[in-house]
Amino acid sequence: MAKVALTWLGQSFFKIQTPKGKIILIDPWKEFPPGNKLFPAGFSLEAPDLILVTHGHLDHLGDTVNIAKDPKAKPSLKVVSIFEIMIYLLAEGIPQEKLQPMNKGGSVVLDGITVSMVTAVHSSGIGPFAPKSLTNGGEAAAFVLTLEDGSKIYHAGDTDVFSDMKLIKEIYSPD
Repeated sequence: MAKVALTWLGQSFFKIQTPKGKIILIDPWKEFPPGNKLFPAGFSLEAPDLILVTHGHLDHLGDTVNIAKDPKAKPSLKVVSIFEIMIYLLAEGIPQEKLQPMNKGGSVVLDGITVSMVTAVHSSGIGPFAPKSLTNGGEAAAFVLTLEDGSKIYHAGDTDVFSDMKLIKEIYSPD
């Protein structure tokens, strides 16, 4: 079986290629204004199998809508986030069958990959930097992924340090 490939794409944006070749994007922010200045020049994104969004800030929710609505998107694509962000994405025109709402403490198995949503300490409003247009993005979250080979990845998003991180380590044992 192939190895896990982890690629940092600036800010909190990661691409994970699983041992079976699945592509997972976490907090995909490349072009959505003002643009991710740390995204590697010339890097080309493949169509993902999963998109995970930790919270609603533009530098995390970023290009999720554009990627999910792209005509070249995989028909089996799933976008995973907290319920309030799913409602926002549905209103933005992403078909319901592509959306996998979750809440903290829950796990879901998608195409052989277990996605567990855990606590993060951060805000999560959706919208530009204009107070009149801010939308409730629910609570910020983090993810623990269990890949096909059993390897586990903890993506904390923009969380502050908090004591439950010790519990996340004990419960999920991320690599």
